[in-house]
Amino acid sequence: MRRDDAPHTLLQTSDGHMMKASINDTVDTAGFGQTRRRVLWGAAGLAAAIASGATNALGQPLVEVPPALLRIKIVTIGASNPGAIADLYAKWLDYRLRESGLVSHELAISWGAPGSAGRPFFLLSSVGYADVFVRIVGIDPVPSFKRSTTAGWNGFEFMVDSDNAMYALLQGSPFRPINAPHPPVKAYPSVFSMDVSGPAEEMLFLTCETGDRSKSYLPAPGGRVGRPHLVWVSGPNILQLRDWYAKAFGLMKTDVLQRPVPGSTTGATMPNTLLLANERANFIQFEENPLQLVPRPHGNGQLPPGNAMTSFAVANLDLLKVQFLTPPIALYGKARAATVLDLNGNRVELIEDAAK
Repeated sequence: MRRDDAPHTLLQTSDGHMMKASINDTVDTAGFGQTRRRVLWGAAGLAAAIASGATNALGQPLVEVPPALLRIKIVTIGASNPGAIADLYAKWLDYRLRESGLVSHELAISWGAPGSAGRPFFLLSSVGYADVFVRIVGIDPVPSFKRSTTAGWNGFEFMVDSDNAMYALLQGSPFRPINAPHPPVKAYPSVFSMDVSGPAEEMLFLTCETGDRSKSYLPAPGGRVGRPHLVWVSGPNILQLRDWYAKAFGLMKTDVLQRPVPGSTTGATMPNTLLLANERANFIQFEENPLQLVPRPHGNGQLPPGNAMTSFAVANLDLLKVQFLTPPIALYGKARAATVLDLNGNRVELIEDAAK
């Protein structure tokens, strides 16, 4: 939960600059959920299960050790016109430019994307969460790519202060609402959500808590638009992918639910589930949508277009038993970082917490 008396840390940017930023989220694994047209689980039920020593469907303790992924740190978008996209995030979503420059050779190599070296990048964040970023990185145009048609990172979700106000604001804008704000789950009638097609063929989900925000499992927006708090990945063998994340990073599993395949006339369903990061309201969502199973096209050696990569804060890279593409080195000021490929080849960047 956002607190006015939150401590502060100095955030070091990739060129060594320092920026004062609040640590707004306390560790609280008792609150979790999921939004939009998908299924939500309640925080109270999980808290009771933890207290009782309950196990999940696999017979595993719900909480064993703190998850290695602390929180979502950066969501990265690949765009052929990154400067223009950054301007649109500033104009329409009230994000503030924090840094810009060219991707260093070392950073591109660490991503396993050497073709990204020398490409422009723009780092932005919201008013309320200055240390959680949207990063836009330049790529060559990929004319064949359309949002929500391939496997990979396929959505970033943000809290907003008012879905209705955002729906009105974005009419006719480069951020195109796909549906009107609505409460997608009967059990949580105060949570409204809408899907938005972004200007770089990225998918965004804007979610609003219209009820008592002090009791919500969702983060306070801290302004008109808040931080990214959920990242959505899709592709084949999604439960195997979920299990890879859970094992690699000690993440807490939730129930696997089946939801209807969009447009199906046969009653076909697809699995959908969540993993919980260490800090409150930071989630990874997994879905095996048959429309999103083919590999994503991309330029040679570059990041993919649209929702390209997710970066997570971790406490200590040396404690992780994963195969880094390159050994961890200082890439964000003094903060070390390294990237791994998940079971389906999606990039997962891990950045040591600057607050430690």
